[in-house]
Amino acid sequence: KALIEADLSIENLQIAEVHDCFTIEEAMFLEDSGFYEKGKAWKGIYESYKSGSKHIPYIKDGGELIVNSGGGLKADGHPVGATGVRQIYESFKQLRKEAGKHQVEVDGDLNLALCHNIGGTGGIATVHILARDIP
Repeated sequence: KALIEADLSIENLQIAEVHDCFTIEEAMFLEDSGFYEKGKAWKGIYESYKSGSKHIPYIKDGGELIVNSGGGLKADGHPVGATGVRQIYESFKQLRKEAGKHQVEVDGDLNLALCHNIGGTGGIATVHILARDIP
């Protein structure tokens, strides 16, 4: 819904911070967002893992989406109550090219980031789209 309201599609995004308190959450996001068809995300995850890349890109029809460039929530010990802030901060650093060893390199300018967070037992979900430059 956030992508529709922003007149964007998942293909417009280059990076995403996805709520991954459980490993399956990343696959669910990739399918629910339309990046992969239902039941197909595991293949993309496996292929991306096999690539050995510093940042694992998910590739579809020539497009690329880098998810959880800073390692995701589990890499930070899943800071309950601060997960959204952590995701926004990582995306902010990426867009300003201040992410240090986690910096993502993309073709062209890195301009759009999506942050997807889930609260409680899954009853609350938020999506933020951050832009470095607004057209």
